[in-house]
Formats: sequence, structure tokens, C-alpha cells
Amino acid sequence: MDKRSVAIVVVSVSSLPLARQIKKLYPEAIIYSKEAQEETVVMESIDSIVGDLFLQSDAIIFIGAMGICVRCITPYIMDKHTDPAVVCIDSTGKYIIPVLSGHIGGANELSIELAQAIGGNAIVTTQSDNTGLWALDTLAEKFGWVVVADDLTDNENAMNTCIAAFVNKKTDSTAPERTRQRYGVPGKYLPGTCADIR
Repeated sequence: MDKRSVAIVVVSVSSLPLARQIKKLYPEAIIYSKEAQEETVVMESIDSIVGDLFLQSDAIIFIGAMGICVRCITPYIMDKHTDPAVVCIDSTGKYIIPVLSGHIGGANELSIELAQAIGGNAIVTTQSDNTGLWALDTLAEKFGWVVVADDLTDNENAMNTCIAAFVNKKTDSTAPERTRQRYGVPGKYLPGTCADIR
């Protein structure tokens, strides 16, 4: 994963060796710890830095309990298009779990990379990933497409409706009539299931 800014937040100093191992993968990453240690930035508390990290980081890697991670990030969660990737790793490095921005922010991909690097297990829970389907919410950016809802007011909900239809395997849910005509895609359009992708 090409991340410009990775923050590694260590809940317990005992996880510093794991944090340092991750830093080898992302040399520009900054390790935050409650205690002054070599290669770390001291934080007063996790709560005191998370707000700034949300604004400054492309990815935040928490090493510690999932509950701590979730409680700390909750006040700052805004939108899947702007939130950083958030990944939580247990203190032993056994489980690597994408918590936030799995597709668009890259947390799923980051979890898989981390699992391969540290010998843990990536626990990816998004249905499209686990059923071998495309991550539709990433295609527009990847191919320079624009998603336009029929009523032109709620593109995000229109896309979410399309994603739900797709992962639930509703036939031809990904190509509305205008898109089909433009690209010669055969099949039947399911009205109201998808935004037009141009």
C-alpha cells in the first residue's frame, strides 16, 4: 500500500518490538507511545493525539485492544471518502483487523500487507472481499468515473444501494441502462438499484 503518512499507536510498551517491525515496512511511519523510547514520539494519551492523526495520516495502525481503538476513533469518524485507513493489531501480532475505510481508505489492503509482513492473520470482514467480488466503491476513482444518482442529489446513498444489490447478487445491478447502451453491456437493468456510472 502506498501510504504517505502512517501512524503507529502503541497501547502498551510491550508492543514496541512489533511496532518497530512494522516501521521497517513503512520507514516514514511514526510510532506513538506513552513512554519515551528510541524511535518513538511520546503521547500524553491516545485520546490526546487521535484527532490530529485523523487529519494528518493516511493510515493509523493501533497495536492493542480493539475496544480501545474503537473508543478513541469514534468521535472523529466522518466519511468513508475522507477518513484514514484504521487497522487494529492485537499486542501479539496474531490478528490484523481493518476497522475503518476498508476499501476506499485501503485498510483491507493494509491489513493483508501487515499480516504477510509480521506473520499474522488479516481478518477482513467486507462481503465483497470474502466472496471474490469487486469493491465497487473503489472503481470510480480507479477508472476516473463519476457516479451520478438519478435525482442528482444523493450520489453516496445511490452508490451504497448499488453496492448492496451487487454483493447480494441481484442480476446486472452494476450497469444501468445508459451505461449499458454506451458500452454495449447486455442484460436487464434493475430500476432503482444503481446510480449511473459514466
